[in-house]
Amino acid sequence: MILFAILSLKNYSQDFKYHIGLGLDLDMGVRIDDNLAPYHQLEYRNSALASSDIFTKLSYKGFNFAPEFRISWATFGKGKRTAINEAGQSIPEGNYISLYHSGDFQDSIERGLYLLDKSNVTVTLTSVGFFITYDFFKGKSGSLESGTGFFYNRKQVNFKEFMAHDVYDYFGSTGSHTSQYQTDEYVYKDTKKEKKPKKIQRMYSNIFSMPAIIQYNFNIGDRVILSPALVAYIGRDSYYEIRFSVGWGKN
Repeated sequence: MILFAILSLKNYSQDFKYHIGLGLDLDMGVRIDDNLAPYHQLEYRNSALASSDIFTKLSYKGFNFAPEFRISWATFGKGKRTAINEAGQSIPEGNYISLYHSGDFQDSIERGLYLLDKSNVTVTLTSVGFFITYDFFKGKSGSLESGTGFFYNRKQVNFKEFMAHDVYDYFGSTGSHTSQYQTDEYVYKDTKKEKKPKKIQRMYSNIFSMPAIIQYNFNIGDRVILSPALVAYIGRDSYYEIRFSVGWGKN
């Protein structure tokens, strides 16, 4: 009996494998127009995010169970990801202004602050869940892996509102010496946005999804695997992911 138990444990340990790892991901088609901040409108509906993940992968006879935690850390196209802020303004004094000549001459002038009519939009997506997969076409170089799973996603869309002021350049002067009244004319040059937002409105959404994953695992020696993968997260808000992960453990 003791010998049988030892042999069984040895066979079990040979079939059991584990890996821990890190991954870099590109999430595409993440919807951001489903929960808008008040007085805001978007001309587009999706964004792309860069994210990273931490996972543990347990394998037994070709079956894999991999719990995972993932968080995004960058929104692509940030410069173009702007929302129309209906509570804000754009060049409120117009392209030309006339000011009473006070005796001081200025080549350019800066006007007062106002709320800008464009807000920056960034996205944070935090996910926790697991994959259940199976290995196909196993060989010494690696294996093809495919399966599904379940994930909870916490999506945060940030609408950053900014103050700004306009800059005008001197254009010329009008008036007469008879009336002793003279005005200086200025033409609009540029709008300068403050570096820090005046206000950030954070809109939250809770999303559940069932991913479909296809991945190839390259065995690098006995302890390392390199795994490119394509994942489709299917749910109320579906999106796609290209990922590349590195795992350390027992091959």
